[in-house]
Amino acid sequence: MFEMLIALIIIVGLVTFSIALAIRWAFRQISYQVERRFRHADTLVNDKCIPSEWLDRYRGEIERLRSKDAPAQDVQRVARKAQAACLRNIDTLISFFERSPFVDNAGTREMLLDELNTERQRWSQAEWETLPG
Repeated sequence: MFEMLIALIIIVGLVTFSIALAIRWAFRQISYQVERRFRHADTLVNDKCIPSEWLDRYRGEIERLRSKDAPAQDVQRVARKAQAACLRNIDTLISFFERSPFVDNAGTREMLLDELNTERQRWSQAEWETLPG
């Protein structure tokens, strides 16, 4: 009987510890994602450039194409793919900030959304012969 009680206490302790670790991990992941979106919005709005994180994959692909002396059309195709992906990412940011509880007030939200929409329009009209930045 005593052994069963000890085993039960150990099991409850392990389950509680596991749940606490899972909650802590989830909180860190959510915090990281929110901070990342704010960093990306800051880069777009204040620096007027596309976050490099969004372009890294395409830069590698363009470098491989150039090292193989691929035609310019192939580089332009990758640049257009990058443009489409970046515009989708900007749309995701706009959606996030439209409903985000992490914005100070309605005025701040409106200003941020206006800036993001302006940047989206600017980057959608830009000619992406190669990657920006």
